[in-house]
Amino acid sequence: MRCGGEAILSSTGEPARCLACHKLYSTTHGIVALTEAVDDRDYPAALVDVVASVERRHFWFAARNDIILSTIRGVIGTVSGLRVLDIGCGTGFVTGALERAGMDAWGIDMHHAALMHARPRVRGPLFANRASTLPFFQDFDLASLFDVIEHLDDDVGALQQAATVLKPRGCVVVTVPAGQHLWTKYDEVIGHKRRYDRPGLANALRNAGLELVYVGYFSCLPLLAQRAQRWIAPGMRPASSDAIEIVRQTLTVPPEPLNMLFRWSIGLETPLRQLSWVRGGSLIAVARRPD
Repeated sequence: MRCGGEAILSSTGEPARCLACHKLYSTTHGIVALTEAVDDRDYPAALVDVVASVERRHFWFAARNDIILSTIRGVIGTVSGLRVLDIGCGTGFVTGALERAGMDAWGIDMHHAALMHARPRVRGPLFANRASTLPFFQDFDLASLFDVIEHLDDDVGALQQAATVLKPRGCVVVTVPAGQHLWTKYDEVIGHKRRYDRPGLANALRNAGLELVYVGYFSCLPLLAQRAQRWIAPGMRPASSDAIEIVRQTLTVPPEPLNMLFRWSIGLETPLRQLSWVRGGSLIAVARRPD
C-alpha cells in the first residue's frame, strides 16, 4: 500500500507481510485489512443483513448472476481458470457464482459487515479496502464492479483504478441501475449517486480509457411489470421514512411462481436486448484495457 512491494498472503491466518517495507496487514476472520475500518453509516450492518437475507431467494439477484455469466461467456468465451477481482464484492453473492463457474475470484469491499457475509460464500481471498485505491499488480483477467460505481462520486476514477489490475487486453465488467426517471426513495437510502442510460455508461467507460466491447439493458420485462403495478396501485405500499424498512419493502420476494417467472423472463430477454429502443431496469457493460 505504501511502497509498492510484494506482500505474501498466508493460508494460516497470519498477517500479510510486505517483503519490501515489512509492513504487516492483519487478517481477521479470513479478511485481509489493507486499510483501517471505514465509517459504515452510509451502508450500516442492518442494511447489509437485509440484502443478504433475500439474495438467495429474490429473482433479481439470481437473474443478475445469470446475465453476468452469460455476458462474460458471450464476450470472452471460456471462463474457467480466469482470475477476477470483484471490486465492491459486498456479501459475496456474485463472487461465489463466479467461483462456481470456474473462475479464480478475489473479493474486495470497504464494508466489514458485508465481507463477513461473503467469507462463508467465497473460497478465495477477501480484502477490506476502498475501490479508489487498488494495491494489486496486473494479475487479473477481469475486474468487476457489480452495482458499485453508482455509489461513487468519481465513477470514472474507480473504472480507471479497475483497469490498473488487469493483464494486457483484460476486461472490466460493470452492472449499474438504469433510468434516472426510475429514481425512488430506495436509491436515496441505498446510497446511489445516479442511475445510468446506455450512452452515459458507455461514456464513463471510454472516459476511463477503456475500449467498449458491449453495453446493454437487462431486467426489461420485470420493469414493465413494475411500471404497471405503480400505475394500477401507486399507493399499495405504505410510505416509510426508515431506511431499513424502505430497503426491506423494495426487496420483498414476490410469491411463487411469480418470483421464478420473473427470473425466467430475464433469461428470455436476449432477443429483445438487441433492439435499440428496449429499456430495462439495469445495464451491463464489458470494456477492454487497450493494450
